[in-house]
Amino acid sequence: MGKKDNRAQELEVIKTAFFLEGTLVELRKDKQQLDDDKPMKPSSPIKPTLCIPEVPKENYPSIPTPDVPLPSAWKIAAIGSALASVAVALLCSRSGNFMMLVPALIALVAIFAGPIVCYCIGNNIRTKETNRLIEARANSSEYKAQCQQIDQHNALRQKQAEEQAREQFALATQEYEQKLLPEFKERAELYKAEILPEYQAEQTALQEAINAAEAALQEVYDRNILPGKYRNLAAVTFLAAFMGTSQYDLKFSIERYDKDIDHLLAKKNGRIQEAQAAILSQILQESQYSNYLSEQTQDILADSNDVLRETRNRTAANTAMHAYDIQQQKKREKEAKKR
Repeated sequence: MGKKDNRAQELEVIKTAFFLEGTLVELRKDKQQLDDDKPMKPSSPIKPTLCIPEVPKENYPSIPTPDVPLPSAWKIAAIGSALASVAVALLCSRSGNFMMLVPALIALVAIFAGPIVCYCIGNNIRTKETNRLIEARANSSEYKAQCQQIDQHNALRQKQAEEQAREQFALATQEYEQKLLPEFKERAELYKAEILPEYQAEQTALQEAINAAEAALQEVYDRNILPGKYRNLAAVTFLAAFMGTSQYDLKFSIERYDKDIDHLLAKKNGRIQEAQAAILSQILQESQYSNYLSEQTQDILADSNDVLRETRNRTAANTAMHAYDIQQQKKREKEAKKR
């Protein structure tokens, strides 16, 4: 085999790998989208429950605290005890007798203690009288009539709230039984009979297409024309475009690819995936390369690629892709009918 024939074979393998790598990228995107769009199983409507609210009750009218004065007798007693204590303290302190010092001190303390005690007793009497008047007001027929009227009003409001709650419960139950539940059963049956099987069929067809394309790609790589380092979409895209639009062989094309990658790695701070993405973008943006790659894709789709025809998995890949296309077409037709 001559050098030219060898280069042609290399290019054919690279173009085939480019086609299959690109196909797999699109298929995997479809798979991810399909997984994200998995139809949700219809959820059962919530059965209504009777809930009777507790209506806030109106309070009974407040009874104002009556203004009961401190009993005058205890006022006088408080003043008198204070004056008496002062007088005793003065007399004892002026007697000059040492023995009268203790009574003088006691009288001095009584000046404050006596009025306090008298006030406390008087205030206790006033509190009892106040409570008696409040109780008398609470037991009065007028006040009881007001409270009874409020009780009746509270009971009426509670009864109205209960009747409204029961009416709403009856309407909700009717809607649940006659509308929501039948609609749910219909959606559940449609999901079980059509939506889920269609989704599973599309998922199966897509996975089979991915598996078949991966197997065909592996056969192409197993020819060992392309080193393992370059068995990725970015590399085969660059090599297919560079070789296809020039007379360079695979060895020189790889050297050129490595040089461009090293240059991009220096700019991308050593991140190989970013460098590969950048070089792929550059290739596809150059019209000379993109036009050539588009033509090669069309030729391969037209079944004019010898390498792909020779793979054992070519028939399986074609069958799987065709089955997936059928599923996609059915899906599009069904969505069009819904519009």
